[in-house]
Amino acid sequence: KEKKKIERNRSKKQVKGVDDETTSLLPAGSLSALGDFLTILSVDFVIINAERVVSAALAATTSRTVSARRAGYFLLERLLEVLGHRTTKALPRPIMSQMYDRLKRGRIEDR
Repeated sequence: KEKKKIERNRSKKQVKGVDDETTSLLPAGSLSALGDFLTILSVDFVIINAERVVSAALAATTSRTVSARRAGYFLLERLLEVLGHRTTKALPRPIMSQMYDRLKRGRIEDR
């Protein structure tokens, strides 16, 4: 019974749109670890998966928890470091525009 009760409470939070580290797609620690891992992987592998990484990072930057937001920004920063001049080839213009807007907004909000 207790397990079902926990599951119901968890699903209610998700329906209401509550976004904390327990209900977010990836916890902040995982996002930070992924950012560090990107520097170890081959650039070709990172290019292939860049859109997925950006998607996870952008989702985290809208989280209500500060740690998840910071981890999302950290992940975006690491991705840009790894891609370097290949960024424009690896990511479509709309995604780069979203990244720019989010990074610009985050710089103002999370001071």
